[in-house]
Amino acid sequence: MKYNHLVVLLLSATAVASAWPTVSQTQYEFEPLRESQETSEGGRGWQTWNALVNWLRPATNYITQRLPNKTPSEFASDVRDTAVDLRDRAAAHPVVQGVGRVVRPVHEWVSNTASELSKTSFRDMYDGAMNTVRRADETVADWLNRRGSQQQLSQYNYDVADGVEQVLH
Repeated sequence: MKYNHLVVLLLSATAVASAWPTVSQTQYEFEPLRESQETSEGGRGWQTWNALVNWLRPATNYITQRLPNKTPSEFASDVRDTAVDLRDRAAAHPVVQGVGRVVRPVHEWVSNTASELSKTSFRDMYDGAMNTVRRADETVADWLNRRGSQQQLSQYNYDVADGVEQVLH
């Protein structure tokens, strides 16, 4: 019973998705509402509703007019054509292309790193990590030691200056 609801939902979603015209069907099956129609249907306050109705009209027309006469294979073909068209239009969109250009170097780095790791033994990875941690430890310790020496030297200079000041007064 649960699966029947899922099948109906998937078929409905697919019908709506396949209702939008594909590249080969670029002529629209609807006319946007004209200003005179908008005014007669409730004024300018309903522009969002009218735009939504116009945007969904291809799906409505497909479901009510074309779908009842289609065979399952024709419906599947419509879904496939729409999915291919959607993929092609998305791939051609400037934002998607920009994201692709940004992500490409990261993808290449991940691929190269994965390839290098696939050729490395666990012993080599462990030794490399251990050497990196050891170098980081030495670097931090050297920095802290130098910083401490500089502070001690500064304190020594202040002590000498205080001593000289006391002698002079």
